[in-house]
Amino acid sequence: MSVRAGVLLLLMVPGLDACSGSARVNKIAIPVEDVIRSYRLAAEGDQLLQEGKDHLALAKYLEASQLNPTNEVLFNKLAVAYSRIQMIPQAKAAVDRAVRLNPKYSYAYNTRGIVYLALQDYSKATQSFIKAIRMGPPVAVFYVNLGQAYMMSGKFSRVREAYQEALKLDPDVFKRASAVHLPYTVPENDSEKNYEMARVFAELGDKKNFLQYLDKALAEGFSDQRRLWKEAAFERFKTDAEFVALLGRYGMAPPTDS
Repeated sequence: MSVRAGVLLLLMVPGLDACSGSARVNKIAIPVEDVIRSYRLAAEGDQLLQEGKDHLALAKYLEASQLNPTNEVLFNKLAVAYSRIQMIPQAKAAVDRAVRLNPKYSYAYNTRGIVYLALQDYSKATQSFIKAIRMGPPVAVFYVNLGQAYMMSGKFSRVREAYQEALKLDPDVFKRASAVHLPYTVPENDSEKNYEMARVFAELGDKKNFLQYLDKALAEGFSDQRRLWKEAAFERFKTDAEFVALLGRYGMAPPTDS
């Protein structure tokens, strides 16, 4: 597995190692002042995470989860922070605890899917994202992540279906980097991913994004001209001047009989 090396923080959540079983965690009464303090720490962690200060965010979430150890949202945030610095076993333990604290918390299943992607268990990742989606309410990023799981599994027709559902919910979802670049590093074929996204936008008739992602695919090394010419989704663009010019920049020319 290709995983980017990260600086490891020697910080642990009390009782986290002991919560690897499947039994649901019993919730206990937490002093109100601790609950309020935990929420403040979590908000500080959210801000640090947005600023790219992942290790500092992790420290905030750890402290928050110590004060409020039965809050599934805090453990989900903790899992995200762990995954951002490539501490995948710790991320898995944290998100599993979040699920046990609230088996109906859809965002925890989404995070669990991301963790399984990092572990290259694409089947379990797919199952987790599907469960997150079925829990509702619908979230565009869940479908983007599901598409990523299908991509890694080589199920390209399902990639398109997932991306199309994401676009129905949020037409701008692919413009936000956080929705496309997940917090882990695994081997992936960017040219294939961008080609599939180009096909999605072509089917939607979105010329601007179609050309943008096709350009990315070609820049990343996509070179299957035969497949490109036979692509039904591209048919409407085959005589388009911008499409032809784009292909020309990469040394491709339409077939003489097209």
